[in-house]
Amino acid sequence: MTIKTCAKVNIYLAAICRRPDGFHEIDTLVNTVSLFDIINIKTATDYKLTVRINSMLKNTINTESLIHDNILNKIFYYFAEYYNISAVRISLKKNIPVGAGLGGGSSNAAALIAGLNRLFALGLNADQLSAVGAKFGCDIPLFFYSGYLRCTGRGEIINRININKVYYYILVYPGFMINTASAYQKLTTLTEDFNHCNFISGAANGTPVLYNCFQQKTAEHYPAVNEILEALKKHTEYASLTGSGSTVYGLFSNKIRAHRAFSCIKRDFKNYACFLVNSDTRGLLI
Repeated sequence: MTIKTCAKVNIYLAAICRRPDGFHEIDTLVNTVSLFDIINIKTATDYKLTVRINSMLKNTINTESLIHDNILNKIFYYFAEYYNISAVRISLKKNIPVGAGLGGGSSNAAALIAGLNRLFALGLNADQLSAVGAKFGCDIPLFFYSGYLRCTGRGEIINRININKVYYYILVYPGFMINTASAYQKLTTLTEDFNHCNFISGAANGTPVLYNCFQQKTAEHYPAVNEILEALKKHTEYASLTGSGSTVYGLFSNKIRAHRAFSCIKRDFKNYACFLVNSDTRGLLI
């Protein structure tokens, strides 16, 4: 079984308050996009995870650590214990940067949960899949859906938003990871009176309003992030950090403008991983 697992960008991301459980209450509008990892799952006599890495990312990822610490291992052993499944071999091709704010690890996790459910005919429905995903990560549930998604709570409460716009995104990954948990622990910018309505209507009308609660501090702390933001702003008024970083994106409504800008950005940041992607409504491709 082969599954393509998509990345995401955050059009807006607001941390509302710190919850009693230590997590943050968030409000974010996510768009799933056409950058994919590929997972192959097959039954086997013993469990094994192997990883291949896109050549653009080889200098940014420690393959041994990625295999040893991968959330896919925890998910398999959870299913082995609670659903009594047999061993599998998992092959993962990484095209989505790691620790980049693009949701690659969470997307991989959702794919494995959905894949094991289908491979072993477990019969879990969408709500049950999301509940399993939430045990392992707050933003895993969103990857059982696609398109434009408003995520609230810890990120696990998902509402589809009916937006018919296709946006084009230039993604620039500067080659270093930012730990999401650490970023939230250091977060001082809370927006308790946040109103999502203008952000969603703007995205629907082709005049998106971008906001990221991590962006100011991240740009101050990491000069590369600020440099990319300023470079993208020469081509579009819509440039932002995604997630807690480190990837920065520029948003375009016009495909031709996006391609022209991408040629310039690739030239200016030839040592970084650059991608041109678009809104994608297909979700997990099994």
